[in-house]
Amino acid sequence: MIGIVVQIVLGGRVSSHYAGLACPDFPTCWGQWIPDNPLEIVKIQIIHRFGAYMVALLLTITLGFAIWKNFPTTSKRLLQISMYLLVAQIILGILNVFFGLPKLVTALHTGFAVLLLMSSYLSLISRAVILTSESERRPEK
Repeated sequence: MIGIVVQIVLGGRVSSHYAGLACPDFPTCWGQWIPDNPLEIVKIQIIHRFGAYMVALLLTITLGFAIWKNFPTTSKRLLQISMYLLVAQIILGILNVFFGLPKLVTALHTGFAVLLLMSSYLSLISRAVILTSESERRPEK
């Protein structure tokens, strides 16, 4: 969840520095994964992209762990919703690049970021509530 918060902050940095169109292509930037001698706004965009890759990796690992350790159904479903929202986020980010930051797509990208944060937070809370209620039902030794 911390990764999602950091990614939202990075997205705000992209927006506030008008770096949304700093890289005209995807998945590379100016035909390179890490451009040679990039401008500051290109660096900001690259950091945001790599942040998205990290969030995707962490969320995938978290969902896999939840399935492996048989987390409660609510927690797993919320993590699955988070994955769908993440895929939507990536698609919206790509559409922003290819279509020149249309206002609707940009607004959806921001809104879905909030939904992604909320669903991951609710997954965490639901797991904590279940663990707490289980420990309250167990007799102390």
